[in-house]
Amino acid sequence: MRASCNASHRVKVIASNNQALRPPGALTRILIRDGLSGSPWVQYPVALALVGAALVARFAMLPANGGLAFNTFYPAIVAVSLLFGVGPGLVASALSAACADYFFLPPYHTFAPEGGYLISLGFYFVTCALICYIGYALRSAMTALCASEHKLQALYKTSNVGIVLTDMNRRYVDFNEPFRRLTGYTADELRSLEYRTLTAAEDWAGTDEQLELAKRTGHFGPYEKEYIRKDGSRVPLRFNGALFTGMDGQNYLWSIVDDITDRRGIERALSNSISAEQQKIGRDLHDGLGQELAGISLLATAIASSIKKTGGPEAAELENLAKLASRAVANCRAIAHGLSPVALAEGGFVEVLKEMVTLQRDSFGIDARCDVSEGASLRLPADALDNLYRIAQEAVANARRHGRAKAIHVTLNIKPTTLRLDIQDDGVGLSRQTTRSTGMGIRIMQFRAANFGARLSIRSGEHGGTLVSVECPQPS
Repeated sequence: MRASCNASHRVKVIASNNQALRPPGALTRILIRDGLSGSPWVQYPVALALVGAALVARFAMLPANGGLAFNTFYPAIVAVSLLFGVGPGLVASALSAACADYFFLPPYHTFAPEGGYLISLGFYFVTCALICYIGYALRSAMTALCASEHKLQALYKTSNVGIVLTDMNRRYVDFNEPFRRLTGYTADELRSLEYRTLTAAEDWAGTDEQLELAKRTGHFGPYEKEYIRKDGSRVPLRFNGALFTGMDGQNYLWSIVDDITDRRGIERALSNSISAEQQKIGRDLHDGLGQELAGISLLATAIASSIKKTGGPEAAELENLAKLASRAVANCRAIAHGLSPVALAEGGFVEVLKEMVTLQRDSFGIDARCDVSEGASLRLPADALDNLYRIAQEAVANARRHGRAKAIHVTLNIKPTTLRLDIQDDGVGLSRQTTRSTGMGIRIMQFRAANFGARLSIRSGEHGGTLVSVECPQPS
């Protein structure tokens, strides 16, 4: 119940206005003893005045010997207790009892036989005590509520990150200025839009998944997507938030929105630096160590052939040395290929992808195959191709190591406007894989996909196993 009230209060506060922080109103200031209302020199004279007004009203409304002697003073006691607290409330209660006893009640001895006087007086003071306690509790709640409201308003207005409130119809209910600046729209324009209008089409499915997650668990994120600003430019954002119920009984989403443009730039620079270093190491292995090992293999073969003609016993050992050197050359080239596949390839990305699948089949005995549908030319830049290859490499390695797959099918579909890469395996599936072992690999794949604007999905295959899909637009 308290959580629902707090959530409702947040809706009221956030949706109230977009102006500067508002000072508390007069009634609120009285209830929290702010300003003159907190001074005893004000509270007690006002309490006496209210009791006096109740006494005058009692004389004006009812005859002196009529009933309702105590009841007439209750409104004054309630007002004093609520406005000024326990102390003034008790003073008002005692003064009201004295006035009622002196002016309107029969003499004490007329009530003595039945004890009615003491019962009436006792009941009166019990009710007054309850009123004072309720006033104290209400004042405490009001003070805490005002402090919470002020802190929430301060956070909402002064936060450097975007804060936005949306309803379940995907409409913007309210937002702070940093969020408005992220979109490039005016406040009125933004309130007339739904968030799908700003969300890039390739991120719609992910956004709907987060909405369903919020409905099930009460919170969502953190997740990343791109907004299309008013000028058509794109901005990467990170969303995190919760679902709650407002006073109108409707559900709302409260989101914290962070611009991750700078972070993406740093991550991209780091990724490019790592890739460049890997490519350098790959070239050094391929052109340096690999060539030297190849030379050793050829030299050992030639010497073995010469000694064999003379019938020397060392020929067999030299032939073994030549075979070991040949195997080292193959391993060296495989390592170089893994470090810098696209840079070393002569046939382009498609050939590199096929070669990676072939290496999996030849090295590990897996039923691996690669099918490519080239309905258009491949126009992705080199860094995007490198990231795409790394995703395929990681997905295949996960399927082999953690999924214990016996068959892996890689499909590349190149269309004029989009490119889609699927890696399907027949392994144990996501639910039975070790999360600790695969979690980092999945996060790296997600990071790489985000680097070149691709959408990555990892789900169970139709016939078991795991399906990893990467889809991205082709440059025009």
